[in-house]
Amino acid sequence: MPDDLKTPPGKGRPVGPGGIPDRLEGAASASRPASPAPSAPTASSLHAASLAPASPLPPAPPLPAALESPGGPDWRRPLLVALLVLMVGAALGAAAFAAEQRAFVWRPAVEARASGGWTVTGSAGLRPSSPALAADHLVWSQGARTCVLDLESGDTHVVGAATPGSSVWPSAAGDRYVAWIEVPRGSGAGSLWVYDLDGGRRQRFAVGRAAASPAVCDDLVAWYGRSPDGTPRVEAIDMRSGRCAVLVEDPGIEEPVLGADGGVAWVTRSERGPAVVVRDLAAQTQTTVALAASGTTVDELRLAGHTLLWSIASGSDTRVVTFDLDTRATSVVARGLITAAATDGREVIWAEGGSPSGEGVVRGRSLAGGAEYEVGVAVAPPTSLAVGSGWVAWTFDDGGTTYLETSPLRR
Repeated sequence: MPDDLKTPPGKGRPVGPGGIPDRLEGAASASRPASPAPSAPTASSLHAASLAPASPLPPAPPLPAALESPGGPDWRRPLLVALLVLMVGAALGAAAFAAEQRAFVWRPAVEARASGGWTVTGSAGLRPSSPALAADHLVWSQGARTCVLDLESGDTHVVGAATPGSSVWPSAAGDRYVAWIEVPRGSGAGSLWVYDLDGGRRQRFAVGRAAASPAVCDDLVAWYGRSPDGTPRVEAIDMRSGRCAVLVEDPGIEEPVLGADGGVAWVTRSERGPAVVVRDLAAQTQTTVALAASGTTVDELRLAGHTLLWSIASGSDTRVVTFDLDTRATSVVARGLITAAATDGREVIWAEGGSPSGEGVVRGRSLAGGAEYEVGVAVAPPTSLAVGSGWVAWTFDDGGTTYLETSPLRR
């Protein structure tokens, strides 16, 4: 791992002050009435006779109270002053971001592939990693930089560059927003950065030092954090209203993921083995899905729509498993020397290694049924995968160089 990209080691995230973030840039004026609290994200009720029964939970902590406008006959002047400050701040922020873009000399090395799609070639200390796909854009980390590629035109932008030595959590992408977390060396707090793909605007929010694992779902940007007493939790900010909330707080949270319908899932472990907990934010209930016996390794947890995906490794044998939250059906989609897997709720994509030539093959299968199909071939087994917006992306290492390739999803 390059020196300028230091991810906190292991699954044990650093414990530090959690706290709800304060909006630092591009936020709504504090002296204007806050927007009404957004309605809770919708999610399917999870009822399964074969699963542990869902039990009602106390409601999530309420959103912060609205800030009242000053009363009395003199309210117009402070309101005008606040609006002026907001406009000046927004203009300065946009100007600073534009100047930063012009100042960037470094650009990722991107070439069109003959078979369609694009190839990003890494360089010393700047390996492309953690690809994400959304809204016809490819997002990835390269060293301490966060990059965006327009999959139609091939235009690239460096939307974030962390201070050398900072801990940077890889980016997540949704249909409109890209998010990543930066914790400067020696700092007591981190920064959540959000880039708007539609408007080309970037915003920053202060988060706790323990913040990690950003996720994007529609207008919600969520992240893993900790409460002041150190309890793991998932926090989120609504990008339309600027309001913040704690989505779920639980001592057993590990590796949380946010689904496209607003559900939250995370891995929990006990003597009986690992399990996935899925929380329905609308109904305020949760269901536990047992995964495997103790001693196995659970990886690649994904929640897309009403589909859970995970991989279970036992020795050299890996199974890619899906679970339908509506029908309660469990399916083993692939098995063998699987090196990576992903789903967008419609397709399941995985990478296989172990061929005599040393190549890796990317395959897929529709969740609606049908035979598996080949997506592409890499000169080495892929180490990470992403699928979305009709595209597939994967990374692989060859001769000390890391490559990131994309391909249209053709079945």
